Amino acid sequence: ISAHDGDVCFLHTFPEPSFVNVFFHMRLAEGSLTKVMSFTEQSGFSNTGSRTLAGLDFDWLFFRPGHKCESGHLPPQLHTLTTCVVLPLLLFVAALAVVITGKHAKQKSSVEGVQHVLKANGASPQQGRIMHYDFARILCVACVVAEHSGGQSFSEHNFFFVQQWVMPFLYLTSGVCFSMSKQSFSRYVLRGVVVFAAGTFANWIADKVTGRDWVHDFGNTVFQMGYVCVIVAMSLLMYPVRAVLRHAQRPMLEGRPKPPAGALAAFWGSLMLIGFGFIIADRPVIAIDENILRDGWSGLRGLVENSPLVLLTVSAQIFLVCLAAHVGVSEWLGWILLATILSLRVVAPWQDAGKSHNLELFVFGATVQVVPWQGRQRMADAAIAYWPLLLSALMVLGMPEDSGRCDLSPLDTYWERFRFYIIEAAFVSGLVSGCFSCADPAGIAVNVNWWALYAYCTHVAWHRILPQPWGPVVTYGSLVFFLLPTSDTDMRGVRRTATKNGFNE
Repeated sequence: ISAHDGDVCFLHTFPEPSFVNVFFHMRLAEGSLTKVMSFTEQSGFSNTGSRTLAGLDFDWLFFRPGHKCESGHLPPQLHTLTTCVVLPLLLFVAALAVVITGKHAKQKSSVEGVQHVLKANGASPQQGRIMHYDFARILCVACVVAEHSGGQSFSEHNFFFVQQWVMPFLYLTSGVCFSMSKQSFSRYVLRGVVVFAAGTFANWIADKVTGRDWVHDFGNTVFQMGYVCVIVAMSLLMYPVRAVLRHAQRPMLEGRPKPPAGALAAFWGSLMLIGFGFIIADRPVIAIDENILRDGWSGLRGLVENSPLVLLTVSAQIFLVCLAAHVGVSEWLGWILLATILSLRVVAPWQDAGKSHNLELFVFGATVQVVPWQGRQRMADAAIAYWPLLLSALMVLGMPEDSGRCDLSPLDTYWERFRFYIIEAAFVSGLVSGCFSCADPAGIAVNVNWWALYAYCTHVAWHRILPQPWGPVVTYGSLVFFLLPTSDTDMRGVRRTATKNGFNE
């Protein structure tokens, strides 16, 4: 810190670096206040701030230049004041909100329950499809292809807020699709196993062709297909929860005895307390050899090292859902879950928190597809009417100087994390409320969905076999072959729809 001659300035920071935690003690010289010329990066200020007697000049909107979110920049969060006191208090407030809103909720048990839930979430009762979820999943897969095929700069610099919607949308839509599925659980799991085997086999073929040592690095052979394993595992955990939610929403349609929602709430509440106990003991739930958590399996490191926090937060979300099914399901349940998920990230950050965060969003998606979203239509109408203003607000909240995967390793300060996750909240609430509603007059959604499945399973293999950039070119170019089966009848339907809506053919 530089100052005028004769002035002395001392800087003190608390462990949480933030402009509200910085105190300056200054000595006046010749009646003038010290003029601070620069600050340390630890304080979170710009290095060009300066101001006189009126106070200190700092850029509170974009106040830290060049910060990079990376592994190791956050201190361990086990057994800290935040995780031991604030986090349980936050979960208690969420449970209390579920009980209060559930007690005052009007239970719906009419025969129109199914159509009510589908309509409330933007689906057609005849088709049972929600187009904006279809296209959200397709767009997310297209972004994942770019990320895994040499386009890491898009996520590294959070281009168009990709960190705040790509993975959240992917897990949220997976939860929605799980709740919409009418297949038996065994068939649902079998389909996941087949997809996992197909993608892993494609990666293995690429490893054999390129000569990569897949035997000692099988984690990188599985690679992107680990997502499928996670979805199958989460579906297994949520299967009984989905049953109690469905019964709570439309008991007459289920035609079977009421599922034990109270017992499920007690079970997940017990797991939540066990996770908290491991936090107090300052020890992981599971211990895995360090040699296993290297190379291709390094993605599991964050889950293992923070397993008490993962167990606590994921169990807490499922507990809140089961508690709502027991005391009464309110249309405010989705808001309570989303507020809890994002508040946990702001208040109690930890390394690789994004992995646990995505699991919680799966629970959220599986819930809001069954339970109508309070204020959905009003939110959708307002967003569609004023989307330029909303987009401008999101751009102002963005932090262009930050880089790295801030969705996996959260930012340092409360203010920065709040800004990051409030943008994600806008995207997530916009998706589930139908703000991004779209149509498919050409009937291409099903074909493009099949392309997305093919692309997800094979894009890594093409990237490894072909020189850059031909891997993604082949993956994206294959979309043409999936669109060929689209008949001319569909295109005539597009022209008829366009004419009906007043557009030029």
